[in-house]
Amino acid sequence: MHADTIGHEARFEAIARAVDPKSAGVAATCLRQANELREQADRVSGQLERLGSPAAAGVADDVATICEAIAHPGPFLAYIHGDPCPDNVFYGGGRLRLIDFEFGCFGHALRDGAHARLQFPTCWCANRLPEAVLSRVERTYRAELARGCPAAHDDRSFESALAAMGGYWLIVSLGWLLERAIAEDAPWGIASTRSRILARLEAFVAAATSERLPALRGTAEALLEALQRRWPEALPLPLYPAFR
Repeated sequence: MHADTIGHEARFEAIARAVDPKSAGVAATCLRQANELREQADRVSGQLERLGSPAAAGVADDVATICEAIAHPGPFLAYIHGDPCPDNVFYGGGRLRLIDFEFGCFGHALRDGAHARLQFPTCWCANRLPEAVLSRVERTYRAELARGCPAAHDDRSFESALAAMGGYWLIVSLGWLLERAIAEDAPWGIASTRSRILARLEAFVAAATSERLPALRGTAEALLEALQRRWPEALPLPLYPAFR
């Protein structure tokens, strides 16, 4: 889907405006999403202060890097699903079909592409994939994306984009879950909120490096250690049942 829609944002805008003349254009939508992420990052920063695990110096610069990638995806601008979770796929007749496009829009392709790495952050049925399976998923996705996105062939471009969109989903996930997880370890679907947060922090720390979003990585690492001490009873996010 991403490979086939890159370069077709004008056609999408024309269809959207035929349905709703007040529909926002692609550029305006991307800019709005970047601004929303910046606001969410500010809220998360306040939560970290109250937890006694403040954001590291330089986090604002890393957030600005992610927001710039959201606002201007460049070669990664494609039609994205926005919620590509296991329960939003039908399998039949030997084919997989995506459903539930309520969040569909043009945006950064790796927002979808990073979903599995961050344990499907929008999904009630979030569990872990084995690393070997996850690596295979990402290799297959990258090869397919490269059909329409030559930048996906470049290791530095692709890995930087994957880290940035991992940072996007980490911030969004903390914004959604951290405050309620501090109050209680409430279940959501097949995993608890605390297990989700710890697993996503671990996943982001592994995906980011000293060269990519170093301050956000350091903040995530410190928060992970602080929450592990605070929540010693929190269970690791389990593997999906098929892989146990």
